[in-house]
Amino acid sequence: IAAATLVLLRINRARATAAERNRWAEAVLTAHKRLETIFNGVPHYLAMIDAAFIITDVNERLCELYGKKREDIVDKHCSLDFTEHERICHTRIIEECFRSGTIVTQSDTRVDIHGKPYFFDISAIPLKGSKGEVDYVVQYAVDITEKKALTEKLIQAAKLAAVGQMSAHV
Repeated sequence: IAAATLVLLRINRARATAAERNRWAEAVLTAHKRLETIFNGVPHYLAMIDAAFIITDVNERLCELYGKKREDIVDKHCSLDFTEHERICHTRIIEECFRSGTIVTQSDTRVDIHGKPYFFDISAIPLKGSKGEVDYVVQYAVDITEKKALTEKLIQAAKLAAVGQMSAHV
């Protein structure tokens, strides 16, 4: 009877450990799904890049912009696996971010995608590991193309108004 009791205790302990592992696995899966939903729900363009300049993840919005499937971008090198006109990474600010460990921003950056000019405000955001080293950089790009076009139209309108006022005084 004592041996059977020991066996039952071991079985119960193993069952409790397995149930706890399952709860942790479920919690991790839930957290991953939530983060993935946020990552893909952001209305801007996101790419996660490792220290070897391999693109480890992108959001759906970035895939749509470049007209590519996720698998055509992920696990590819920032510059070696893309032509100059297809490059997704802005290596200068990513390098600076890895080096400094701080957020690096570049404003009003022109990028031609499929022959069409776009303008972006781009940030490189460091993701640090448990020891404080930068493991990944998230490239966060905001499309300012329409805003820039409206600003230029306003400037042009102001110039025309000034010329009109000058000619009215003549």
